[in-house]
Amino acid sequence: MLESLNIDNFLSDNDEINNNISEEMKISKNKIKTKKYFKKIILFLILVIILLIVIFFLGIKYFINQINDLKSQEIHNISIKSNNKINNNTNNNNKTIIQEKNENQNSQTEIKLEDIYINNNNKNNNNNITEDKTFIQELIDINRKKLEIKDNKGLIYYKVHMQGNGWIEWAKDGDIGGIINYNKRLECLNIFLNIDDLFWINQLKYRVETEHYGWTKWSKNGEKCGTTGEWEPIFNLQIILPEKNKKNIKYSVYSNNKWSKFVGSGELPLDEDNTIKIEAIKIKIE
Repeated sequence: MLESLNIDNFLSDNDEINNNISEEMKISKNKIKTKKYFKKIILFLILVIILLIVIFFLGIKYFINQINDLKSQEIHNISIKSNNKINNNTNNNNKTIIQEKNENQNSQTEIKLEDIYINNNNKNNNNNITEDKTFIQELIDINRKKLEIKDNKGLIYYKVHMQGNGWIEWAKDGDIGGIINYNKRLECLNIFLNIDDLFWINQLKYRVETEHYGWTKWSKNGEKCGTTGEWEPIFNLQIILPEKNKKNIKYSVYSNNKWSKFVGSGELPLDEDNTIKIEAIKIKIE
C-alpha cells in the first residue's frame, strides 16, 4: 500500500511539474511572439519615417527647381525683350539707311509677296499684273527660295517649331507637320501658299492661341506665327482663306493623343477653352 501511494504521489508531482513547464513555455513563446510583433511594428514605423523624410526632401528640391526655372524664365524673357528692342532699333536704322541709299535689292530683310507686288505694280501701272501668271510665279519662286522650300510640287506648305527640336522641315498638302506621340509642344508655325494667284495669296491669314499671350495677331503668307525660345505651347489654331474655284482650305491638329476632325476656313479645330497643347498639324487645299 505504501508503495502504491508513493507512486501516485510521484506521478501527481510529475504532472504538476509538466504543467508548470508547459505554462512557462507558453509564456516564453508569447513573449517571443510579442517581441517579434513589436520589432515588426518598429521596423515598419522606421520605414515610414524614412519614406516621409525622402518625400519631404524631394518636395523641397522640386520647389527649389521650380523657383530656379521661374527665375531663369524671367531672365530669359527680359533678355528676349531687350534683344527685341535692340533688333527693332537696328531694323529701323537699317530701313532708314536703305531708303536713303535706295538699295532695296541688296536688303537682307525678308521680302513678302504683297510688298513685291506693290513695288512692281507701281512701276507697271499700265499693266494688269494680277493676270501675268509668269510674273506671279517668279515672285512665288523668289519667296519659296527665301523660305528654303526645296520643291515646287505642293499647293500649300507649312513648317513648325517644336519643343526640343526647333524648326522641322517643311510639310505639304496634308502631310504631318510636327512630331506626334512624344509629348512635345508645338510653339510656332509658318504657312506658305504656292498658288499663282496673288489675290488669293494675300487673302491667306492665320493666328494661334498661346498659353500666356492668348491669340496672336494675324500673320500673312510666309510669316511666322507664335513664339520661339519662350516655352509657350499652342492651344488652338485658326486659318482664313476664302473659297475660290471650288477649292477650300482644310486643317486638323494633333492634341491629347488624337487628331481633330478637318475644319474649314475660320473654324477652330479644338474647343475655345482648350488647354491641352498641340503637337502637330495637317493642312490641305481641296
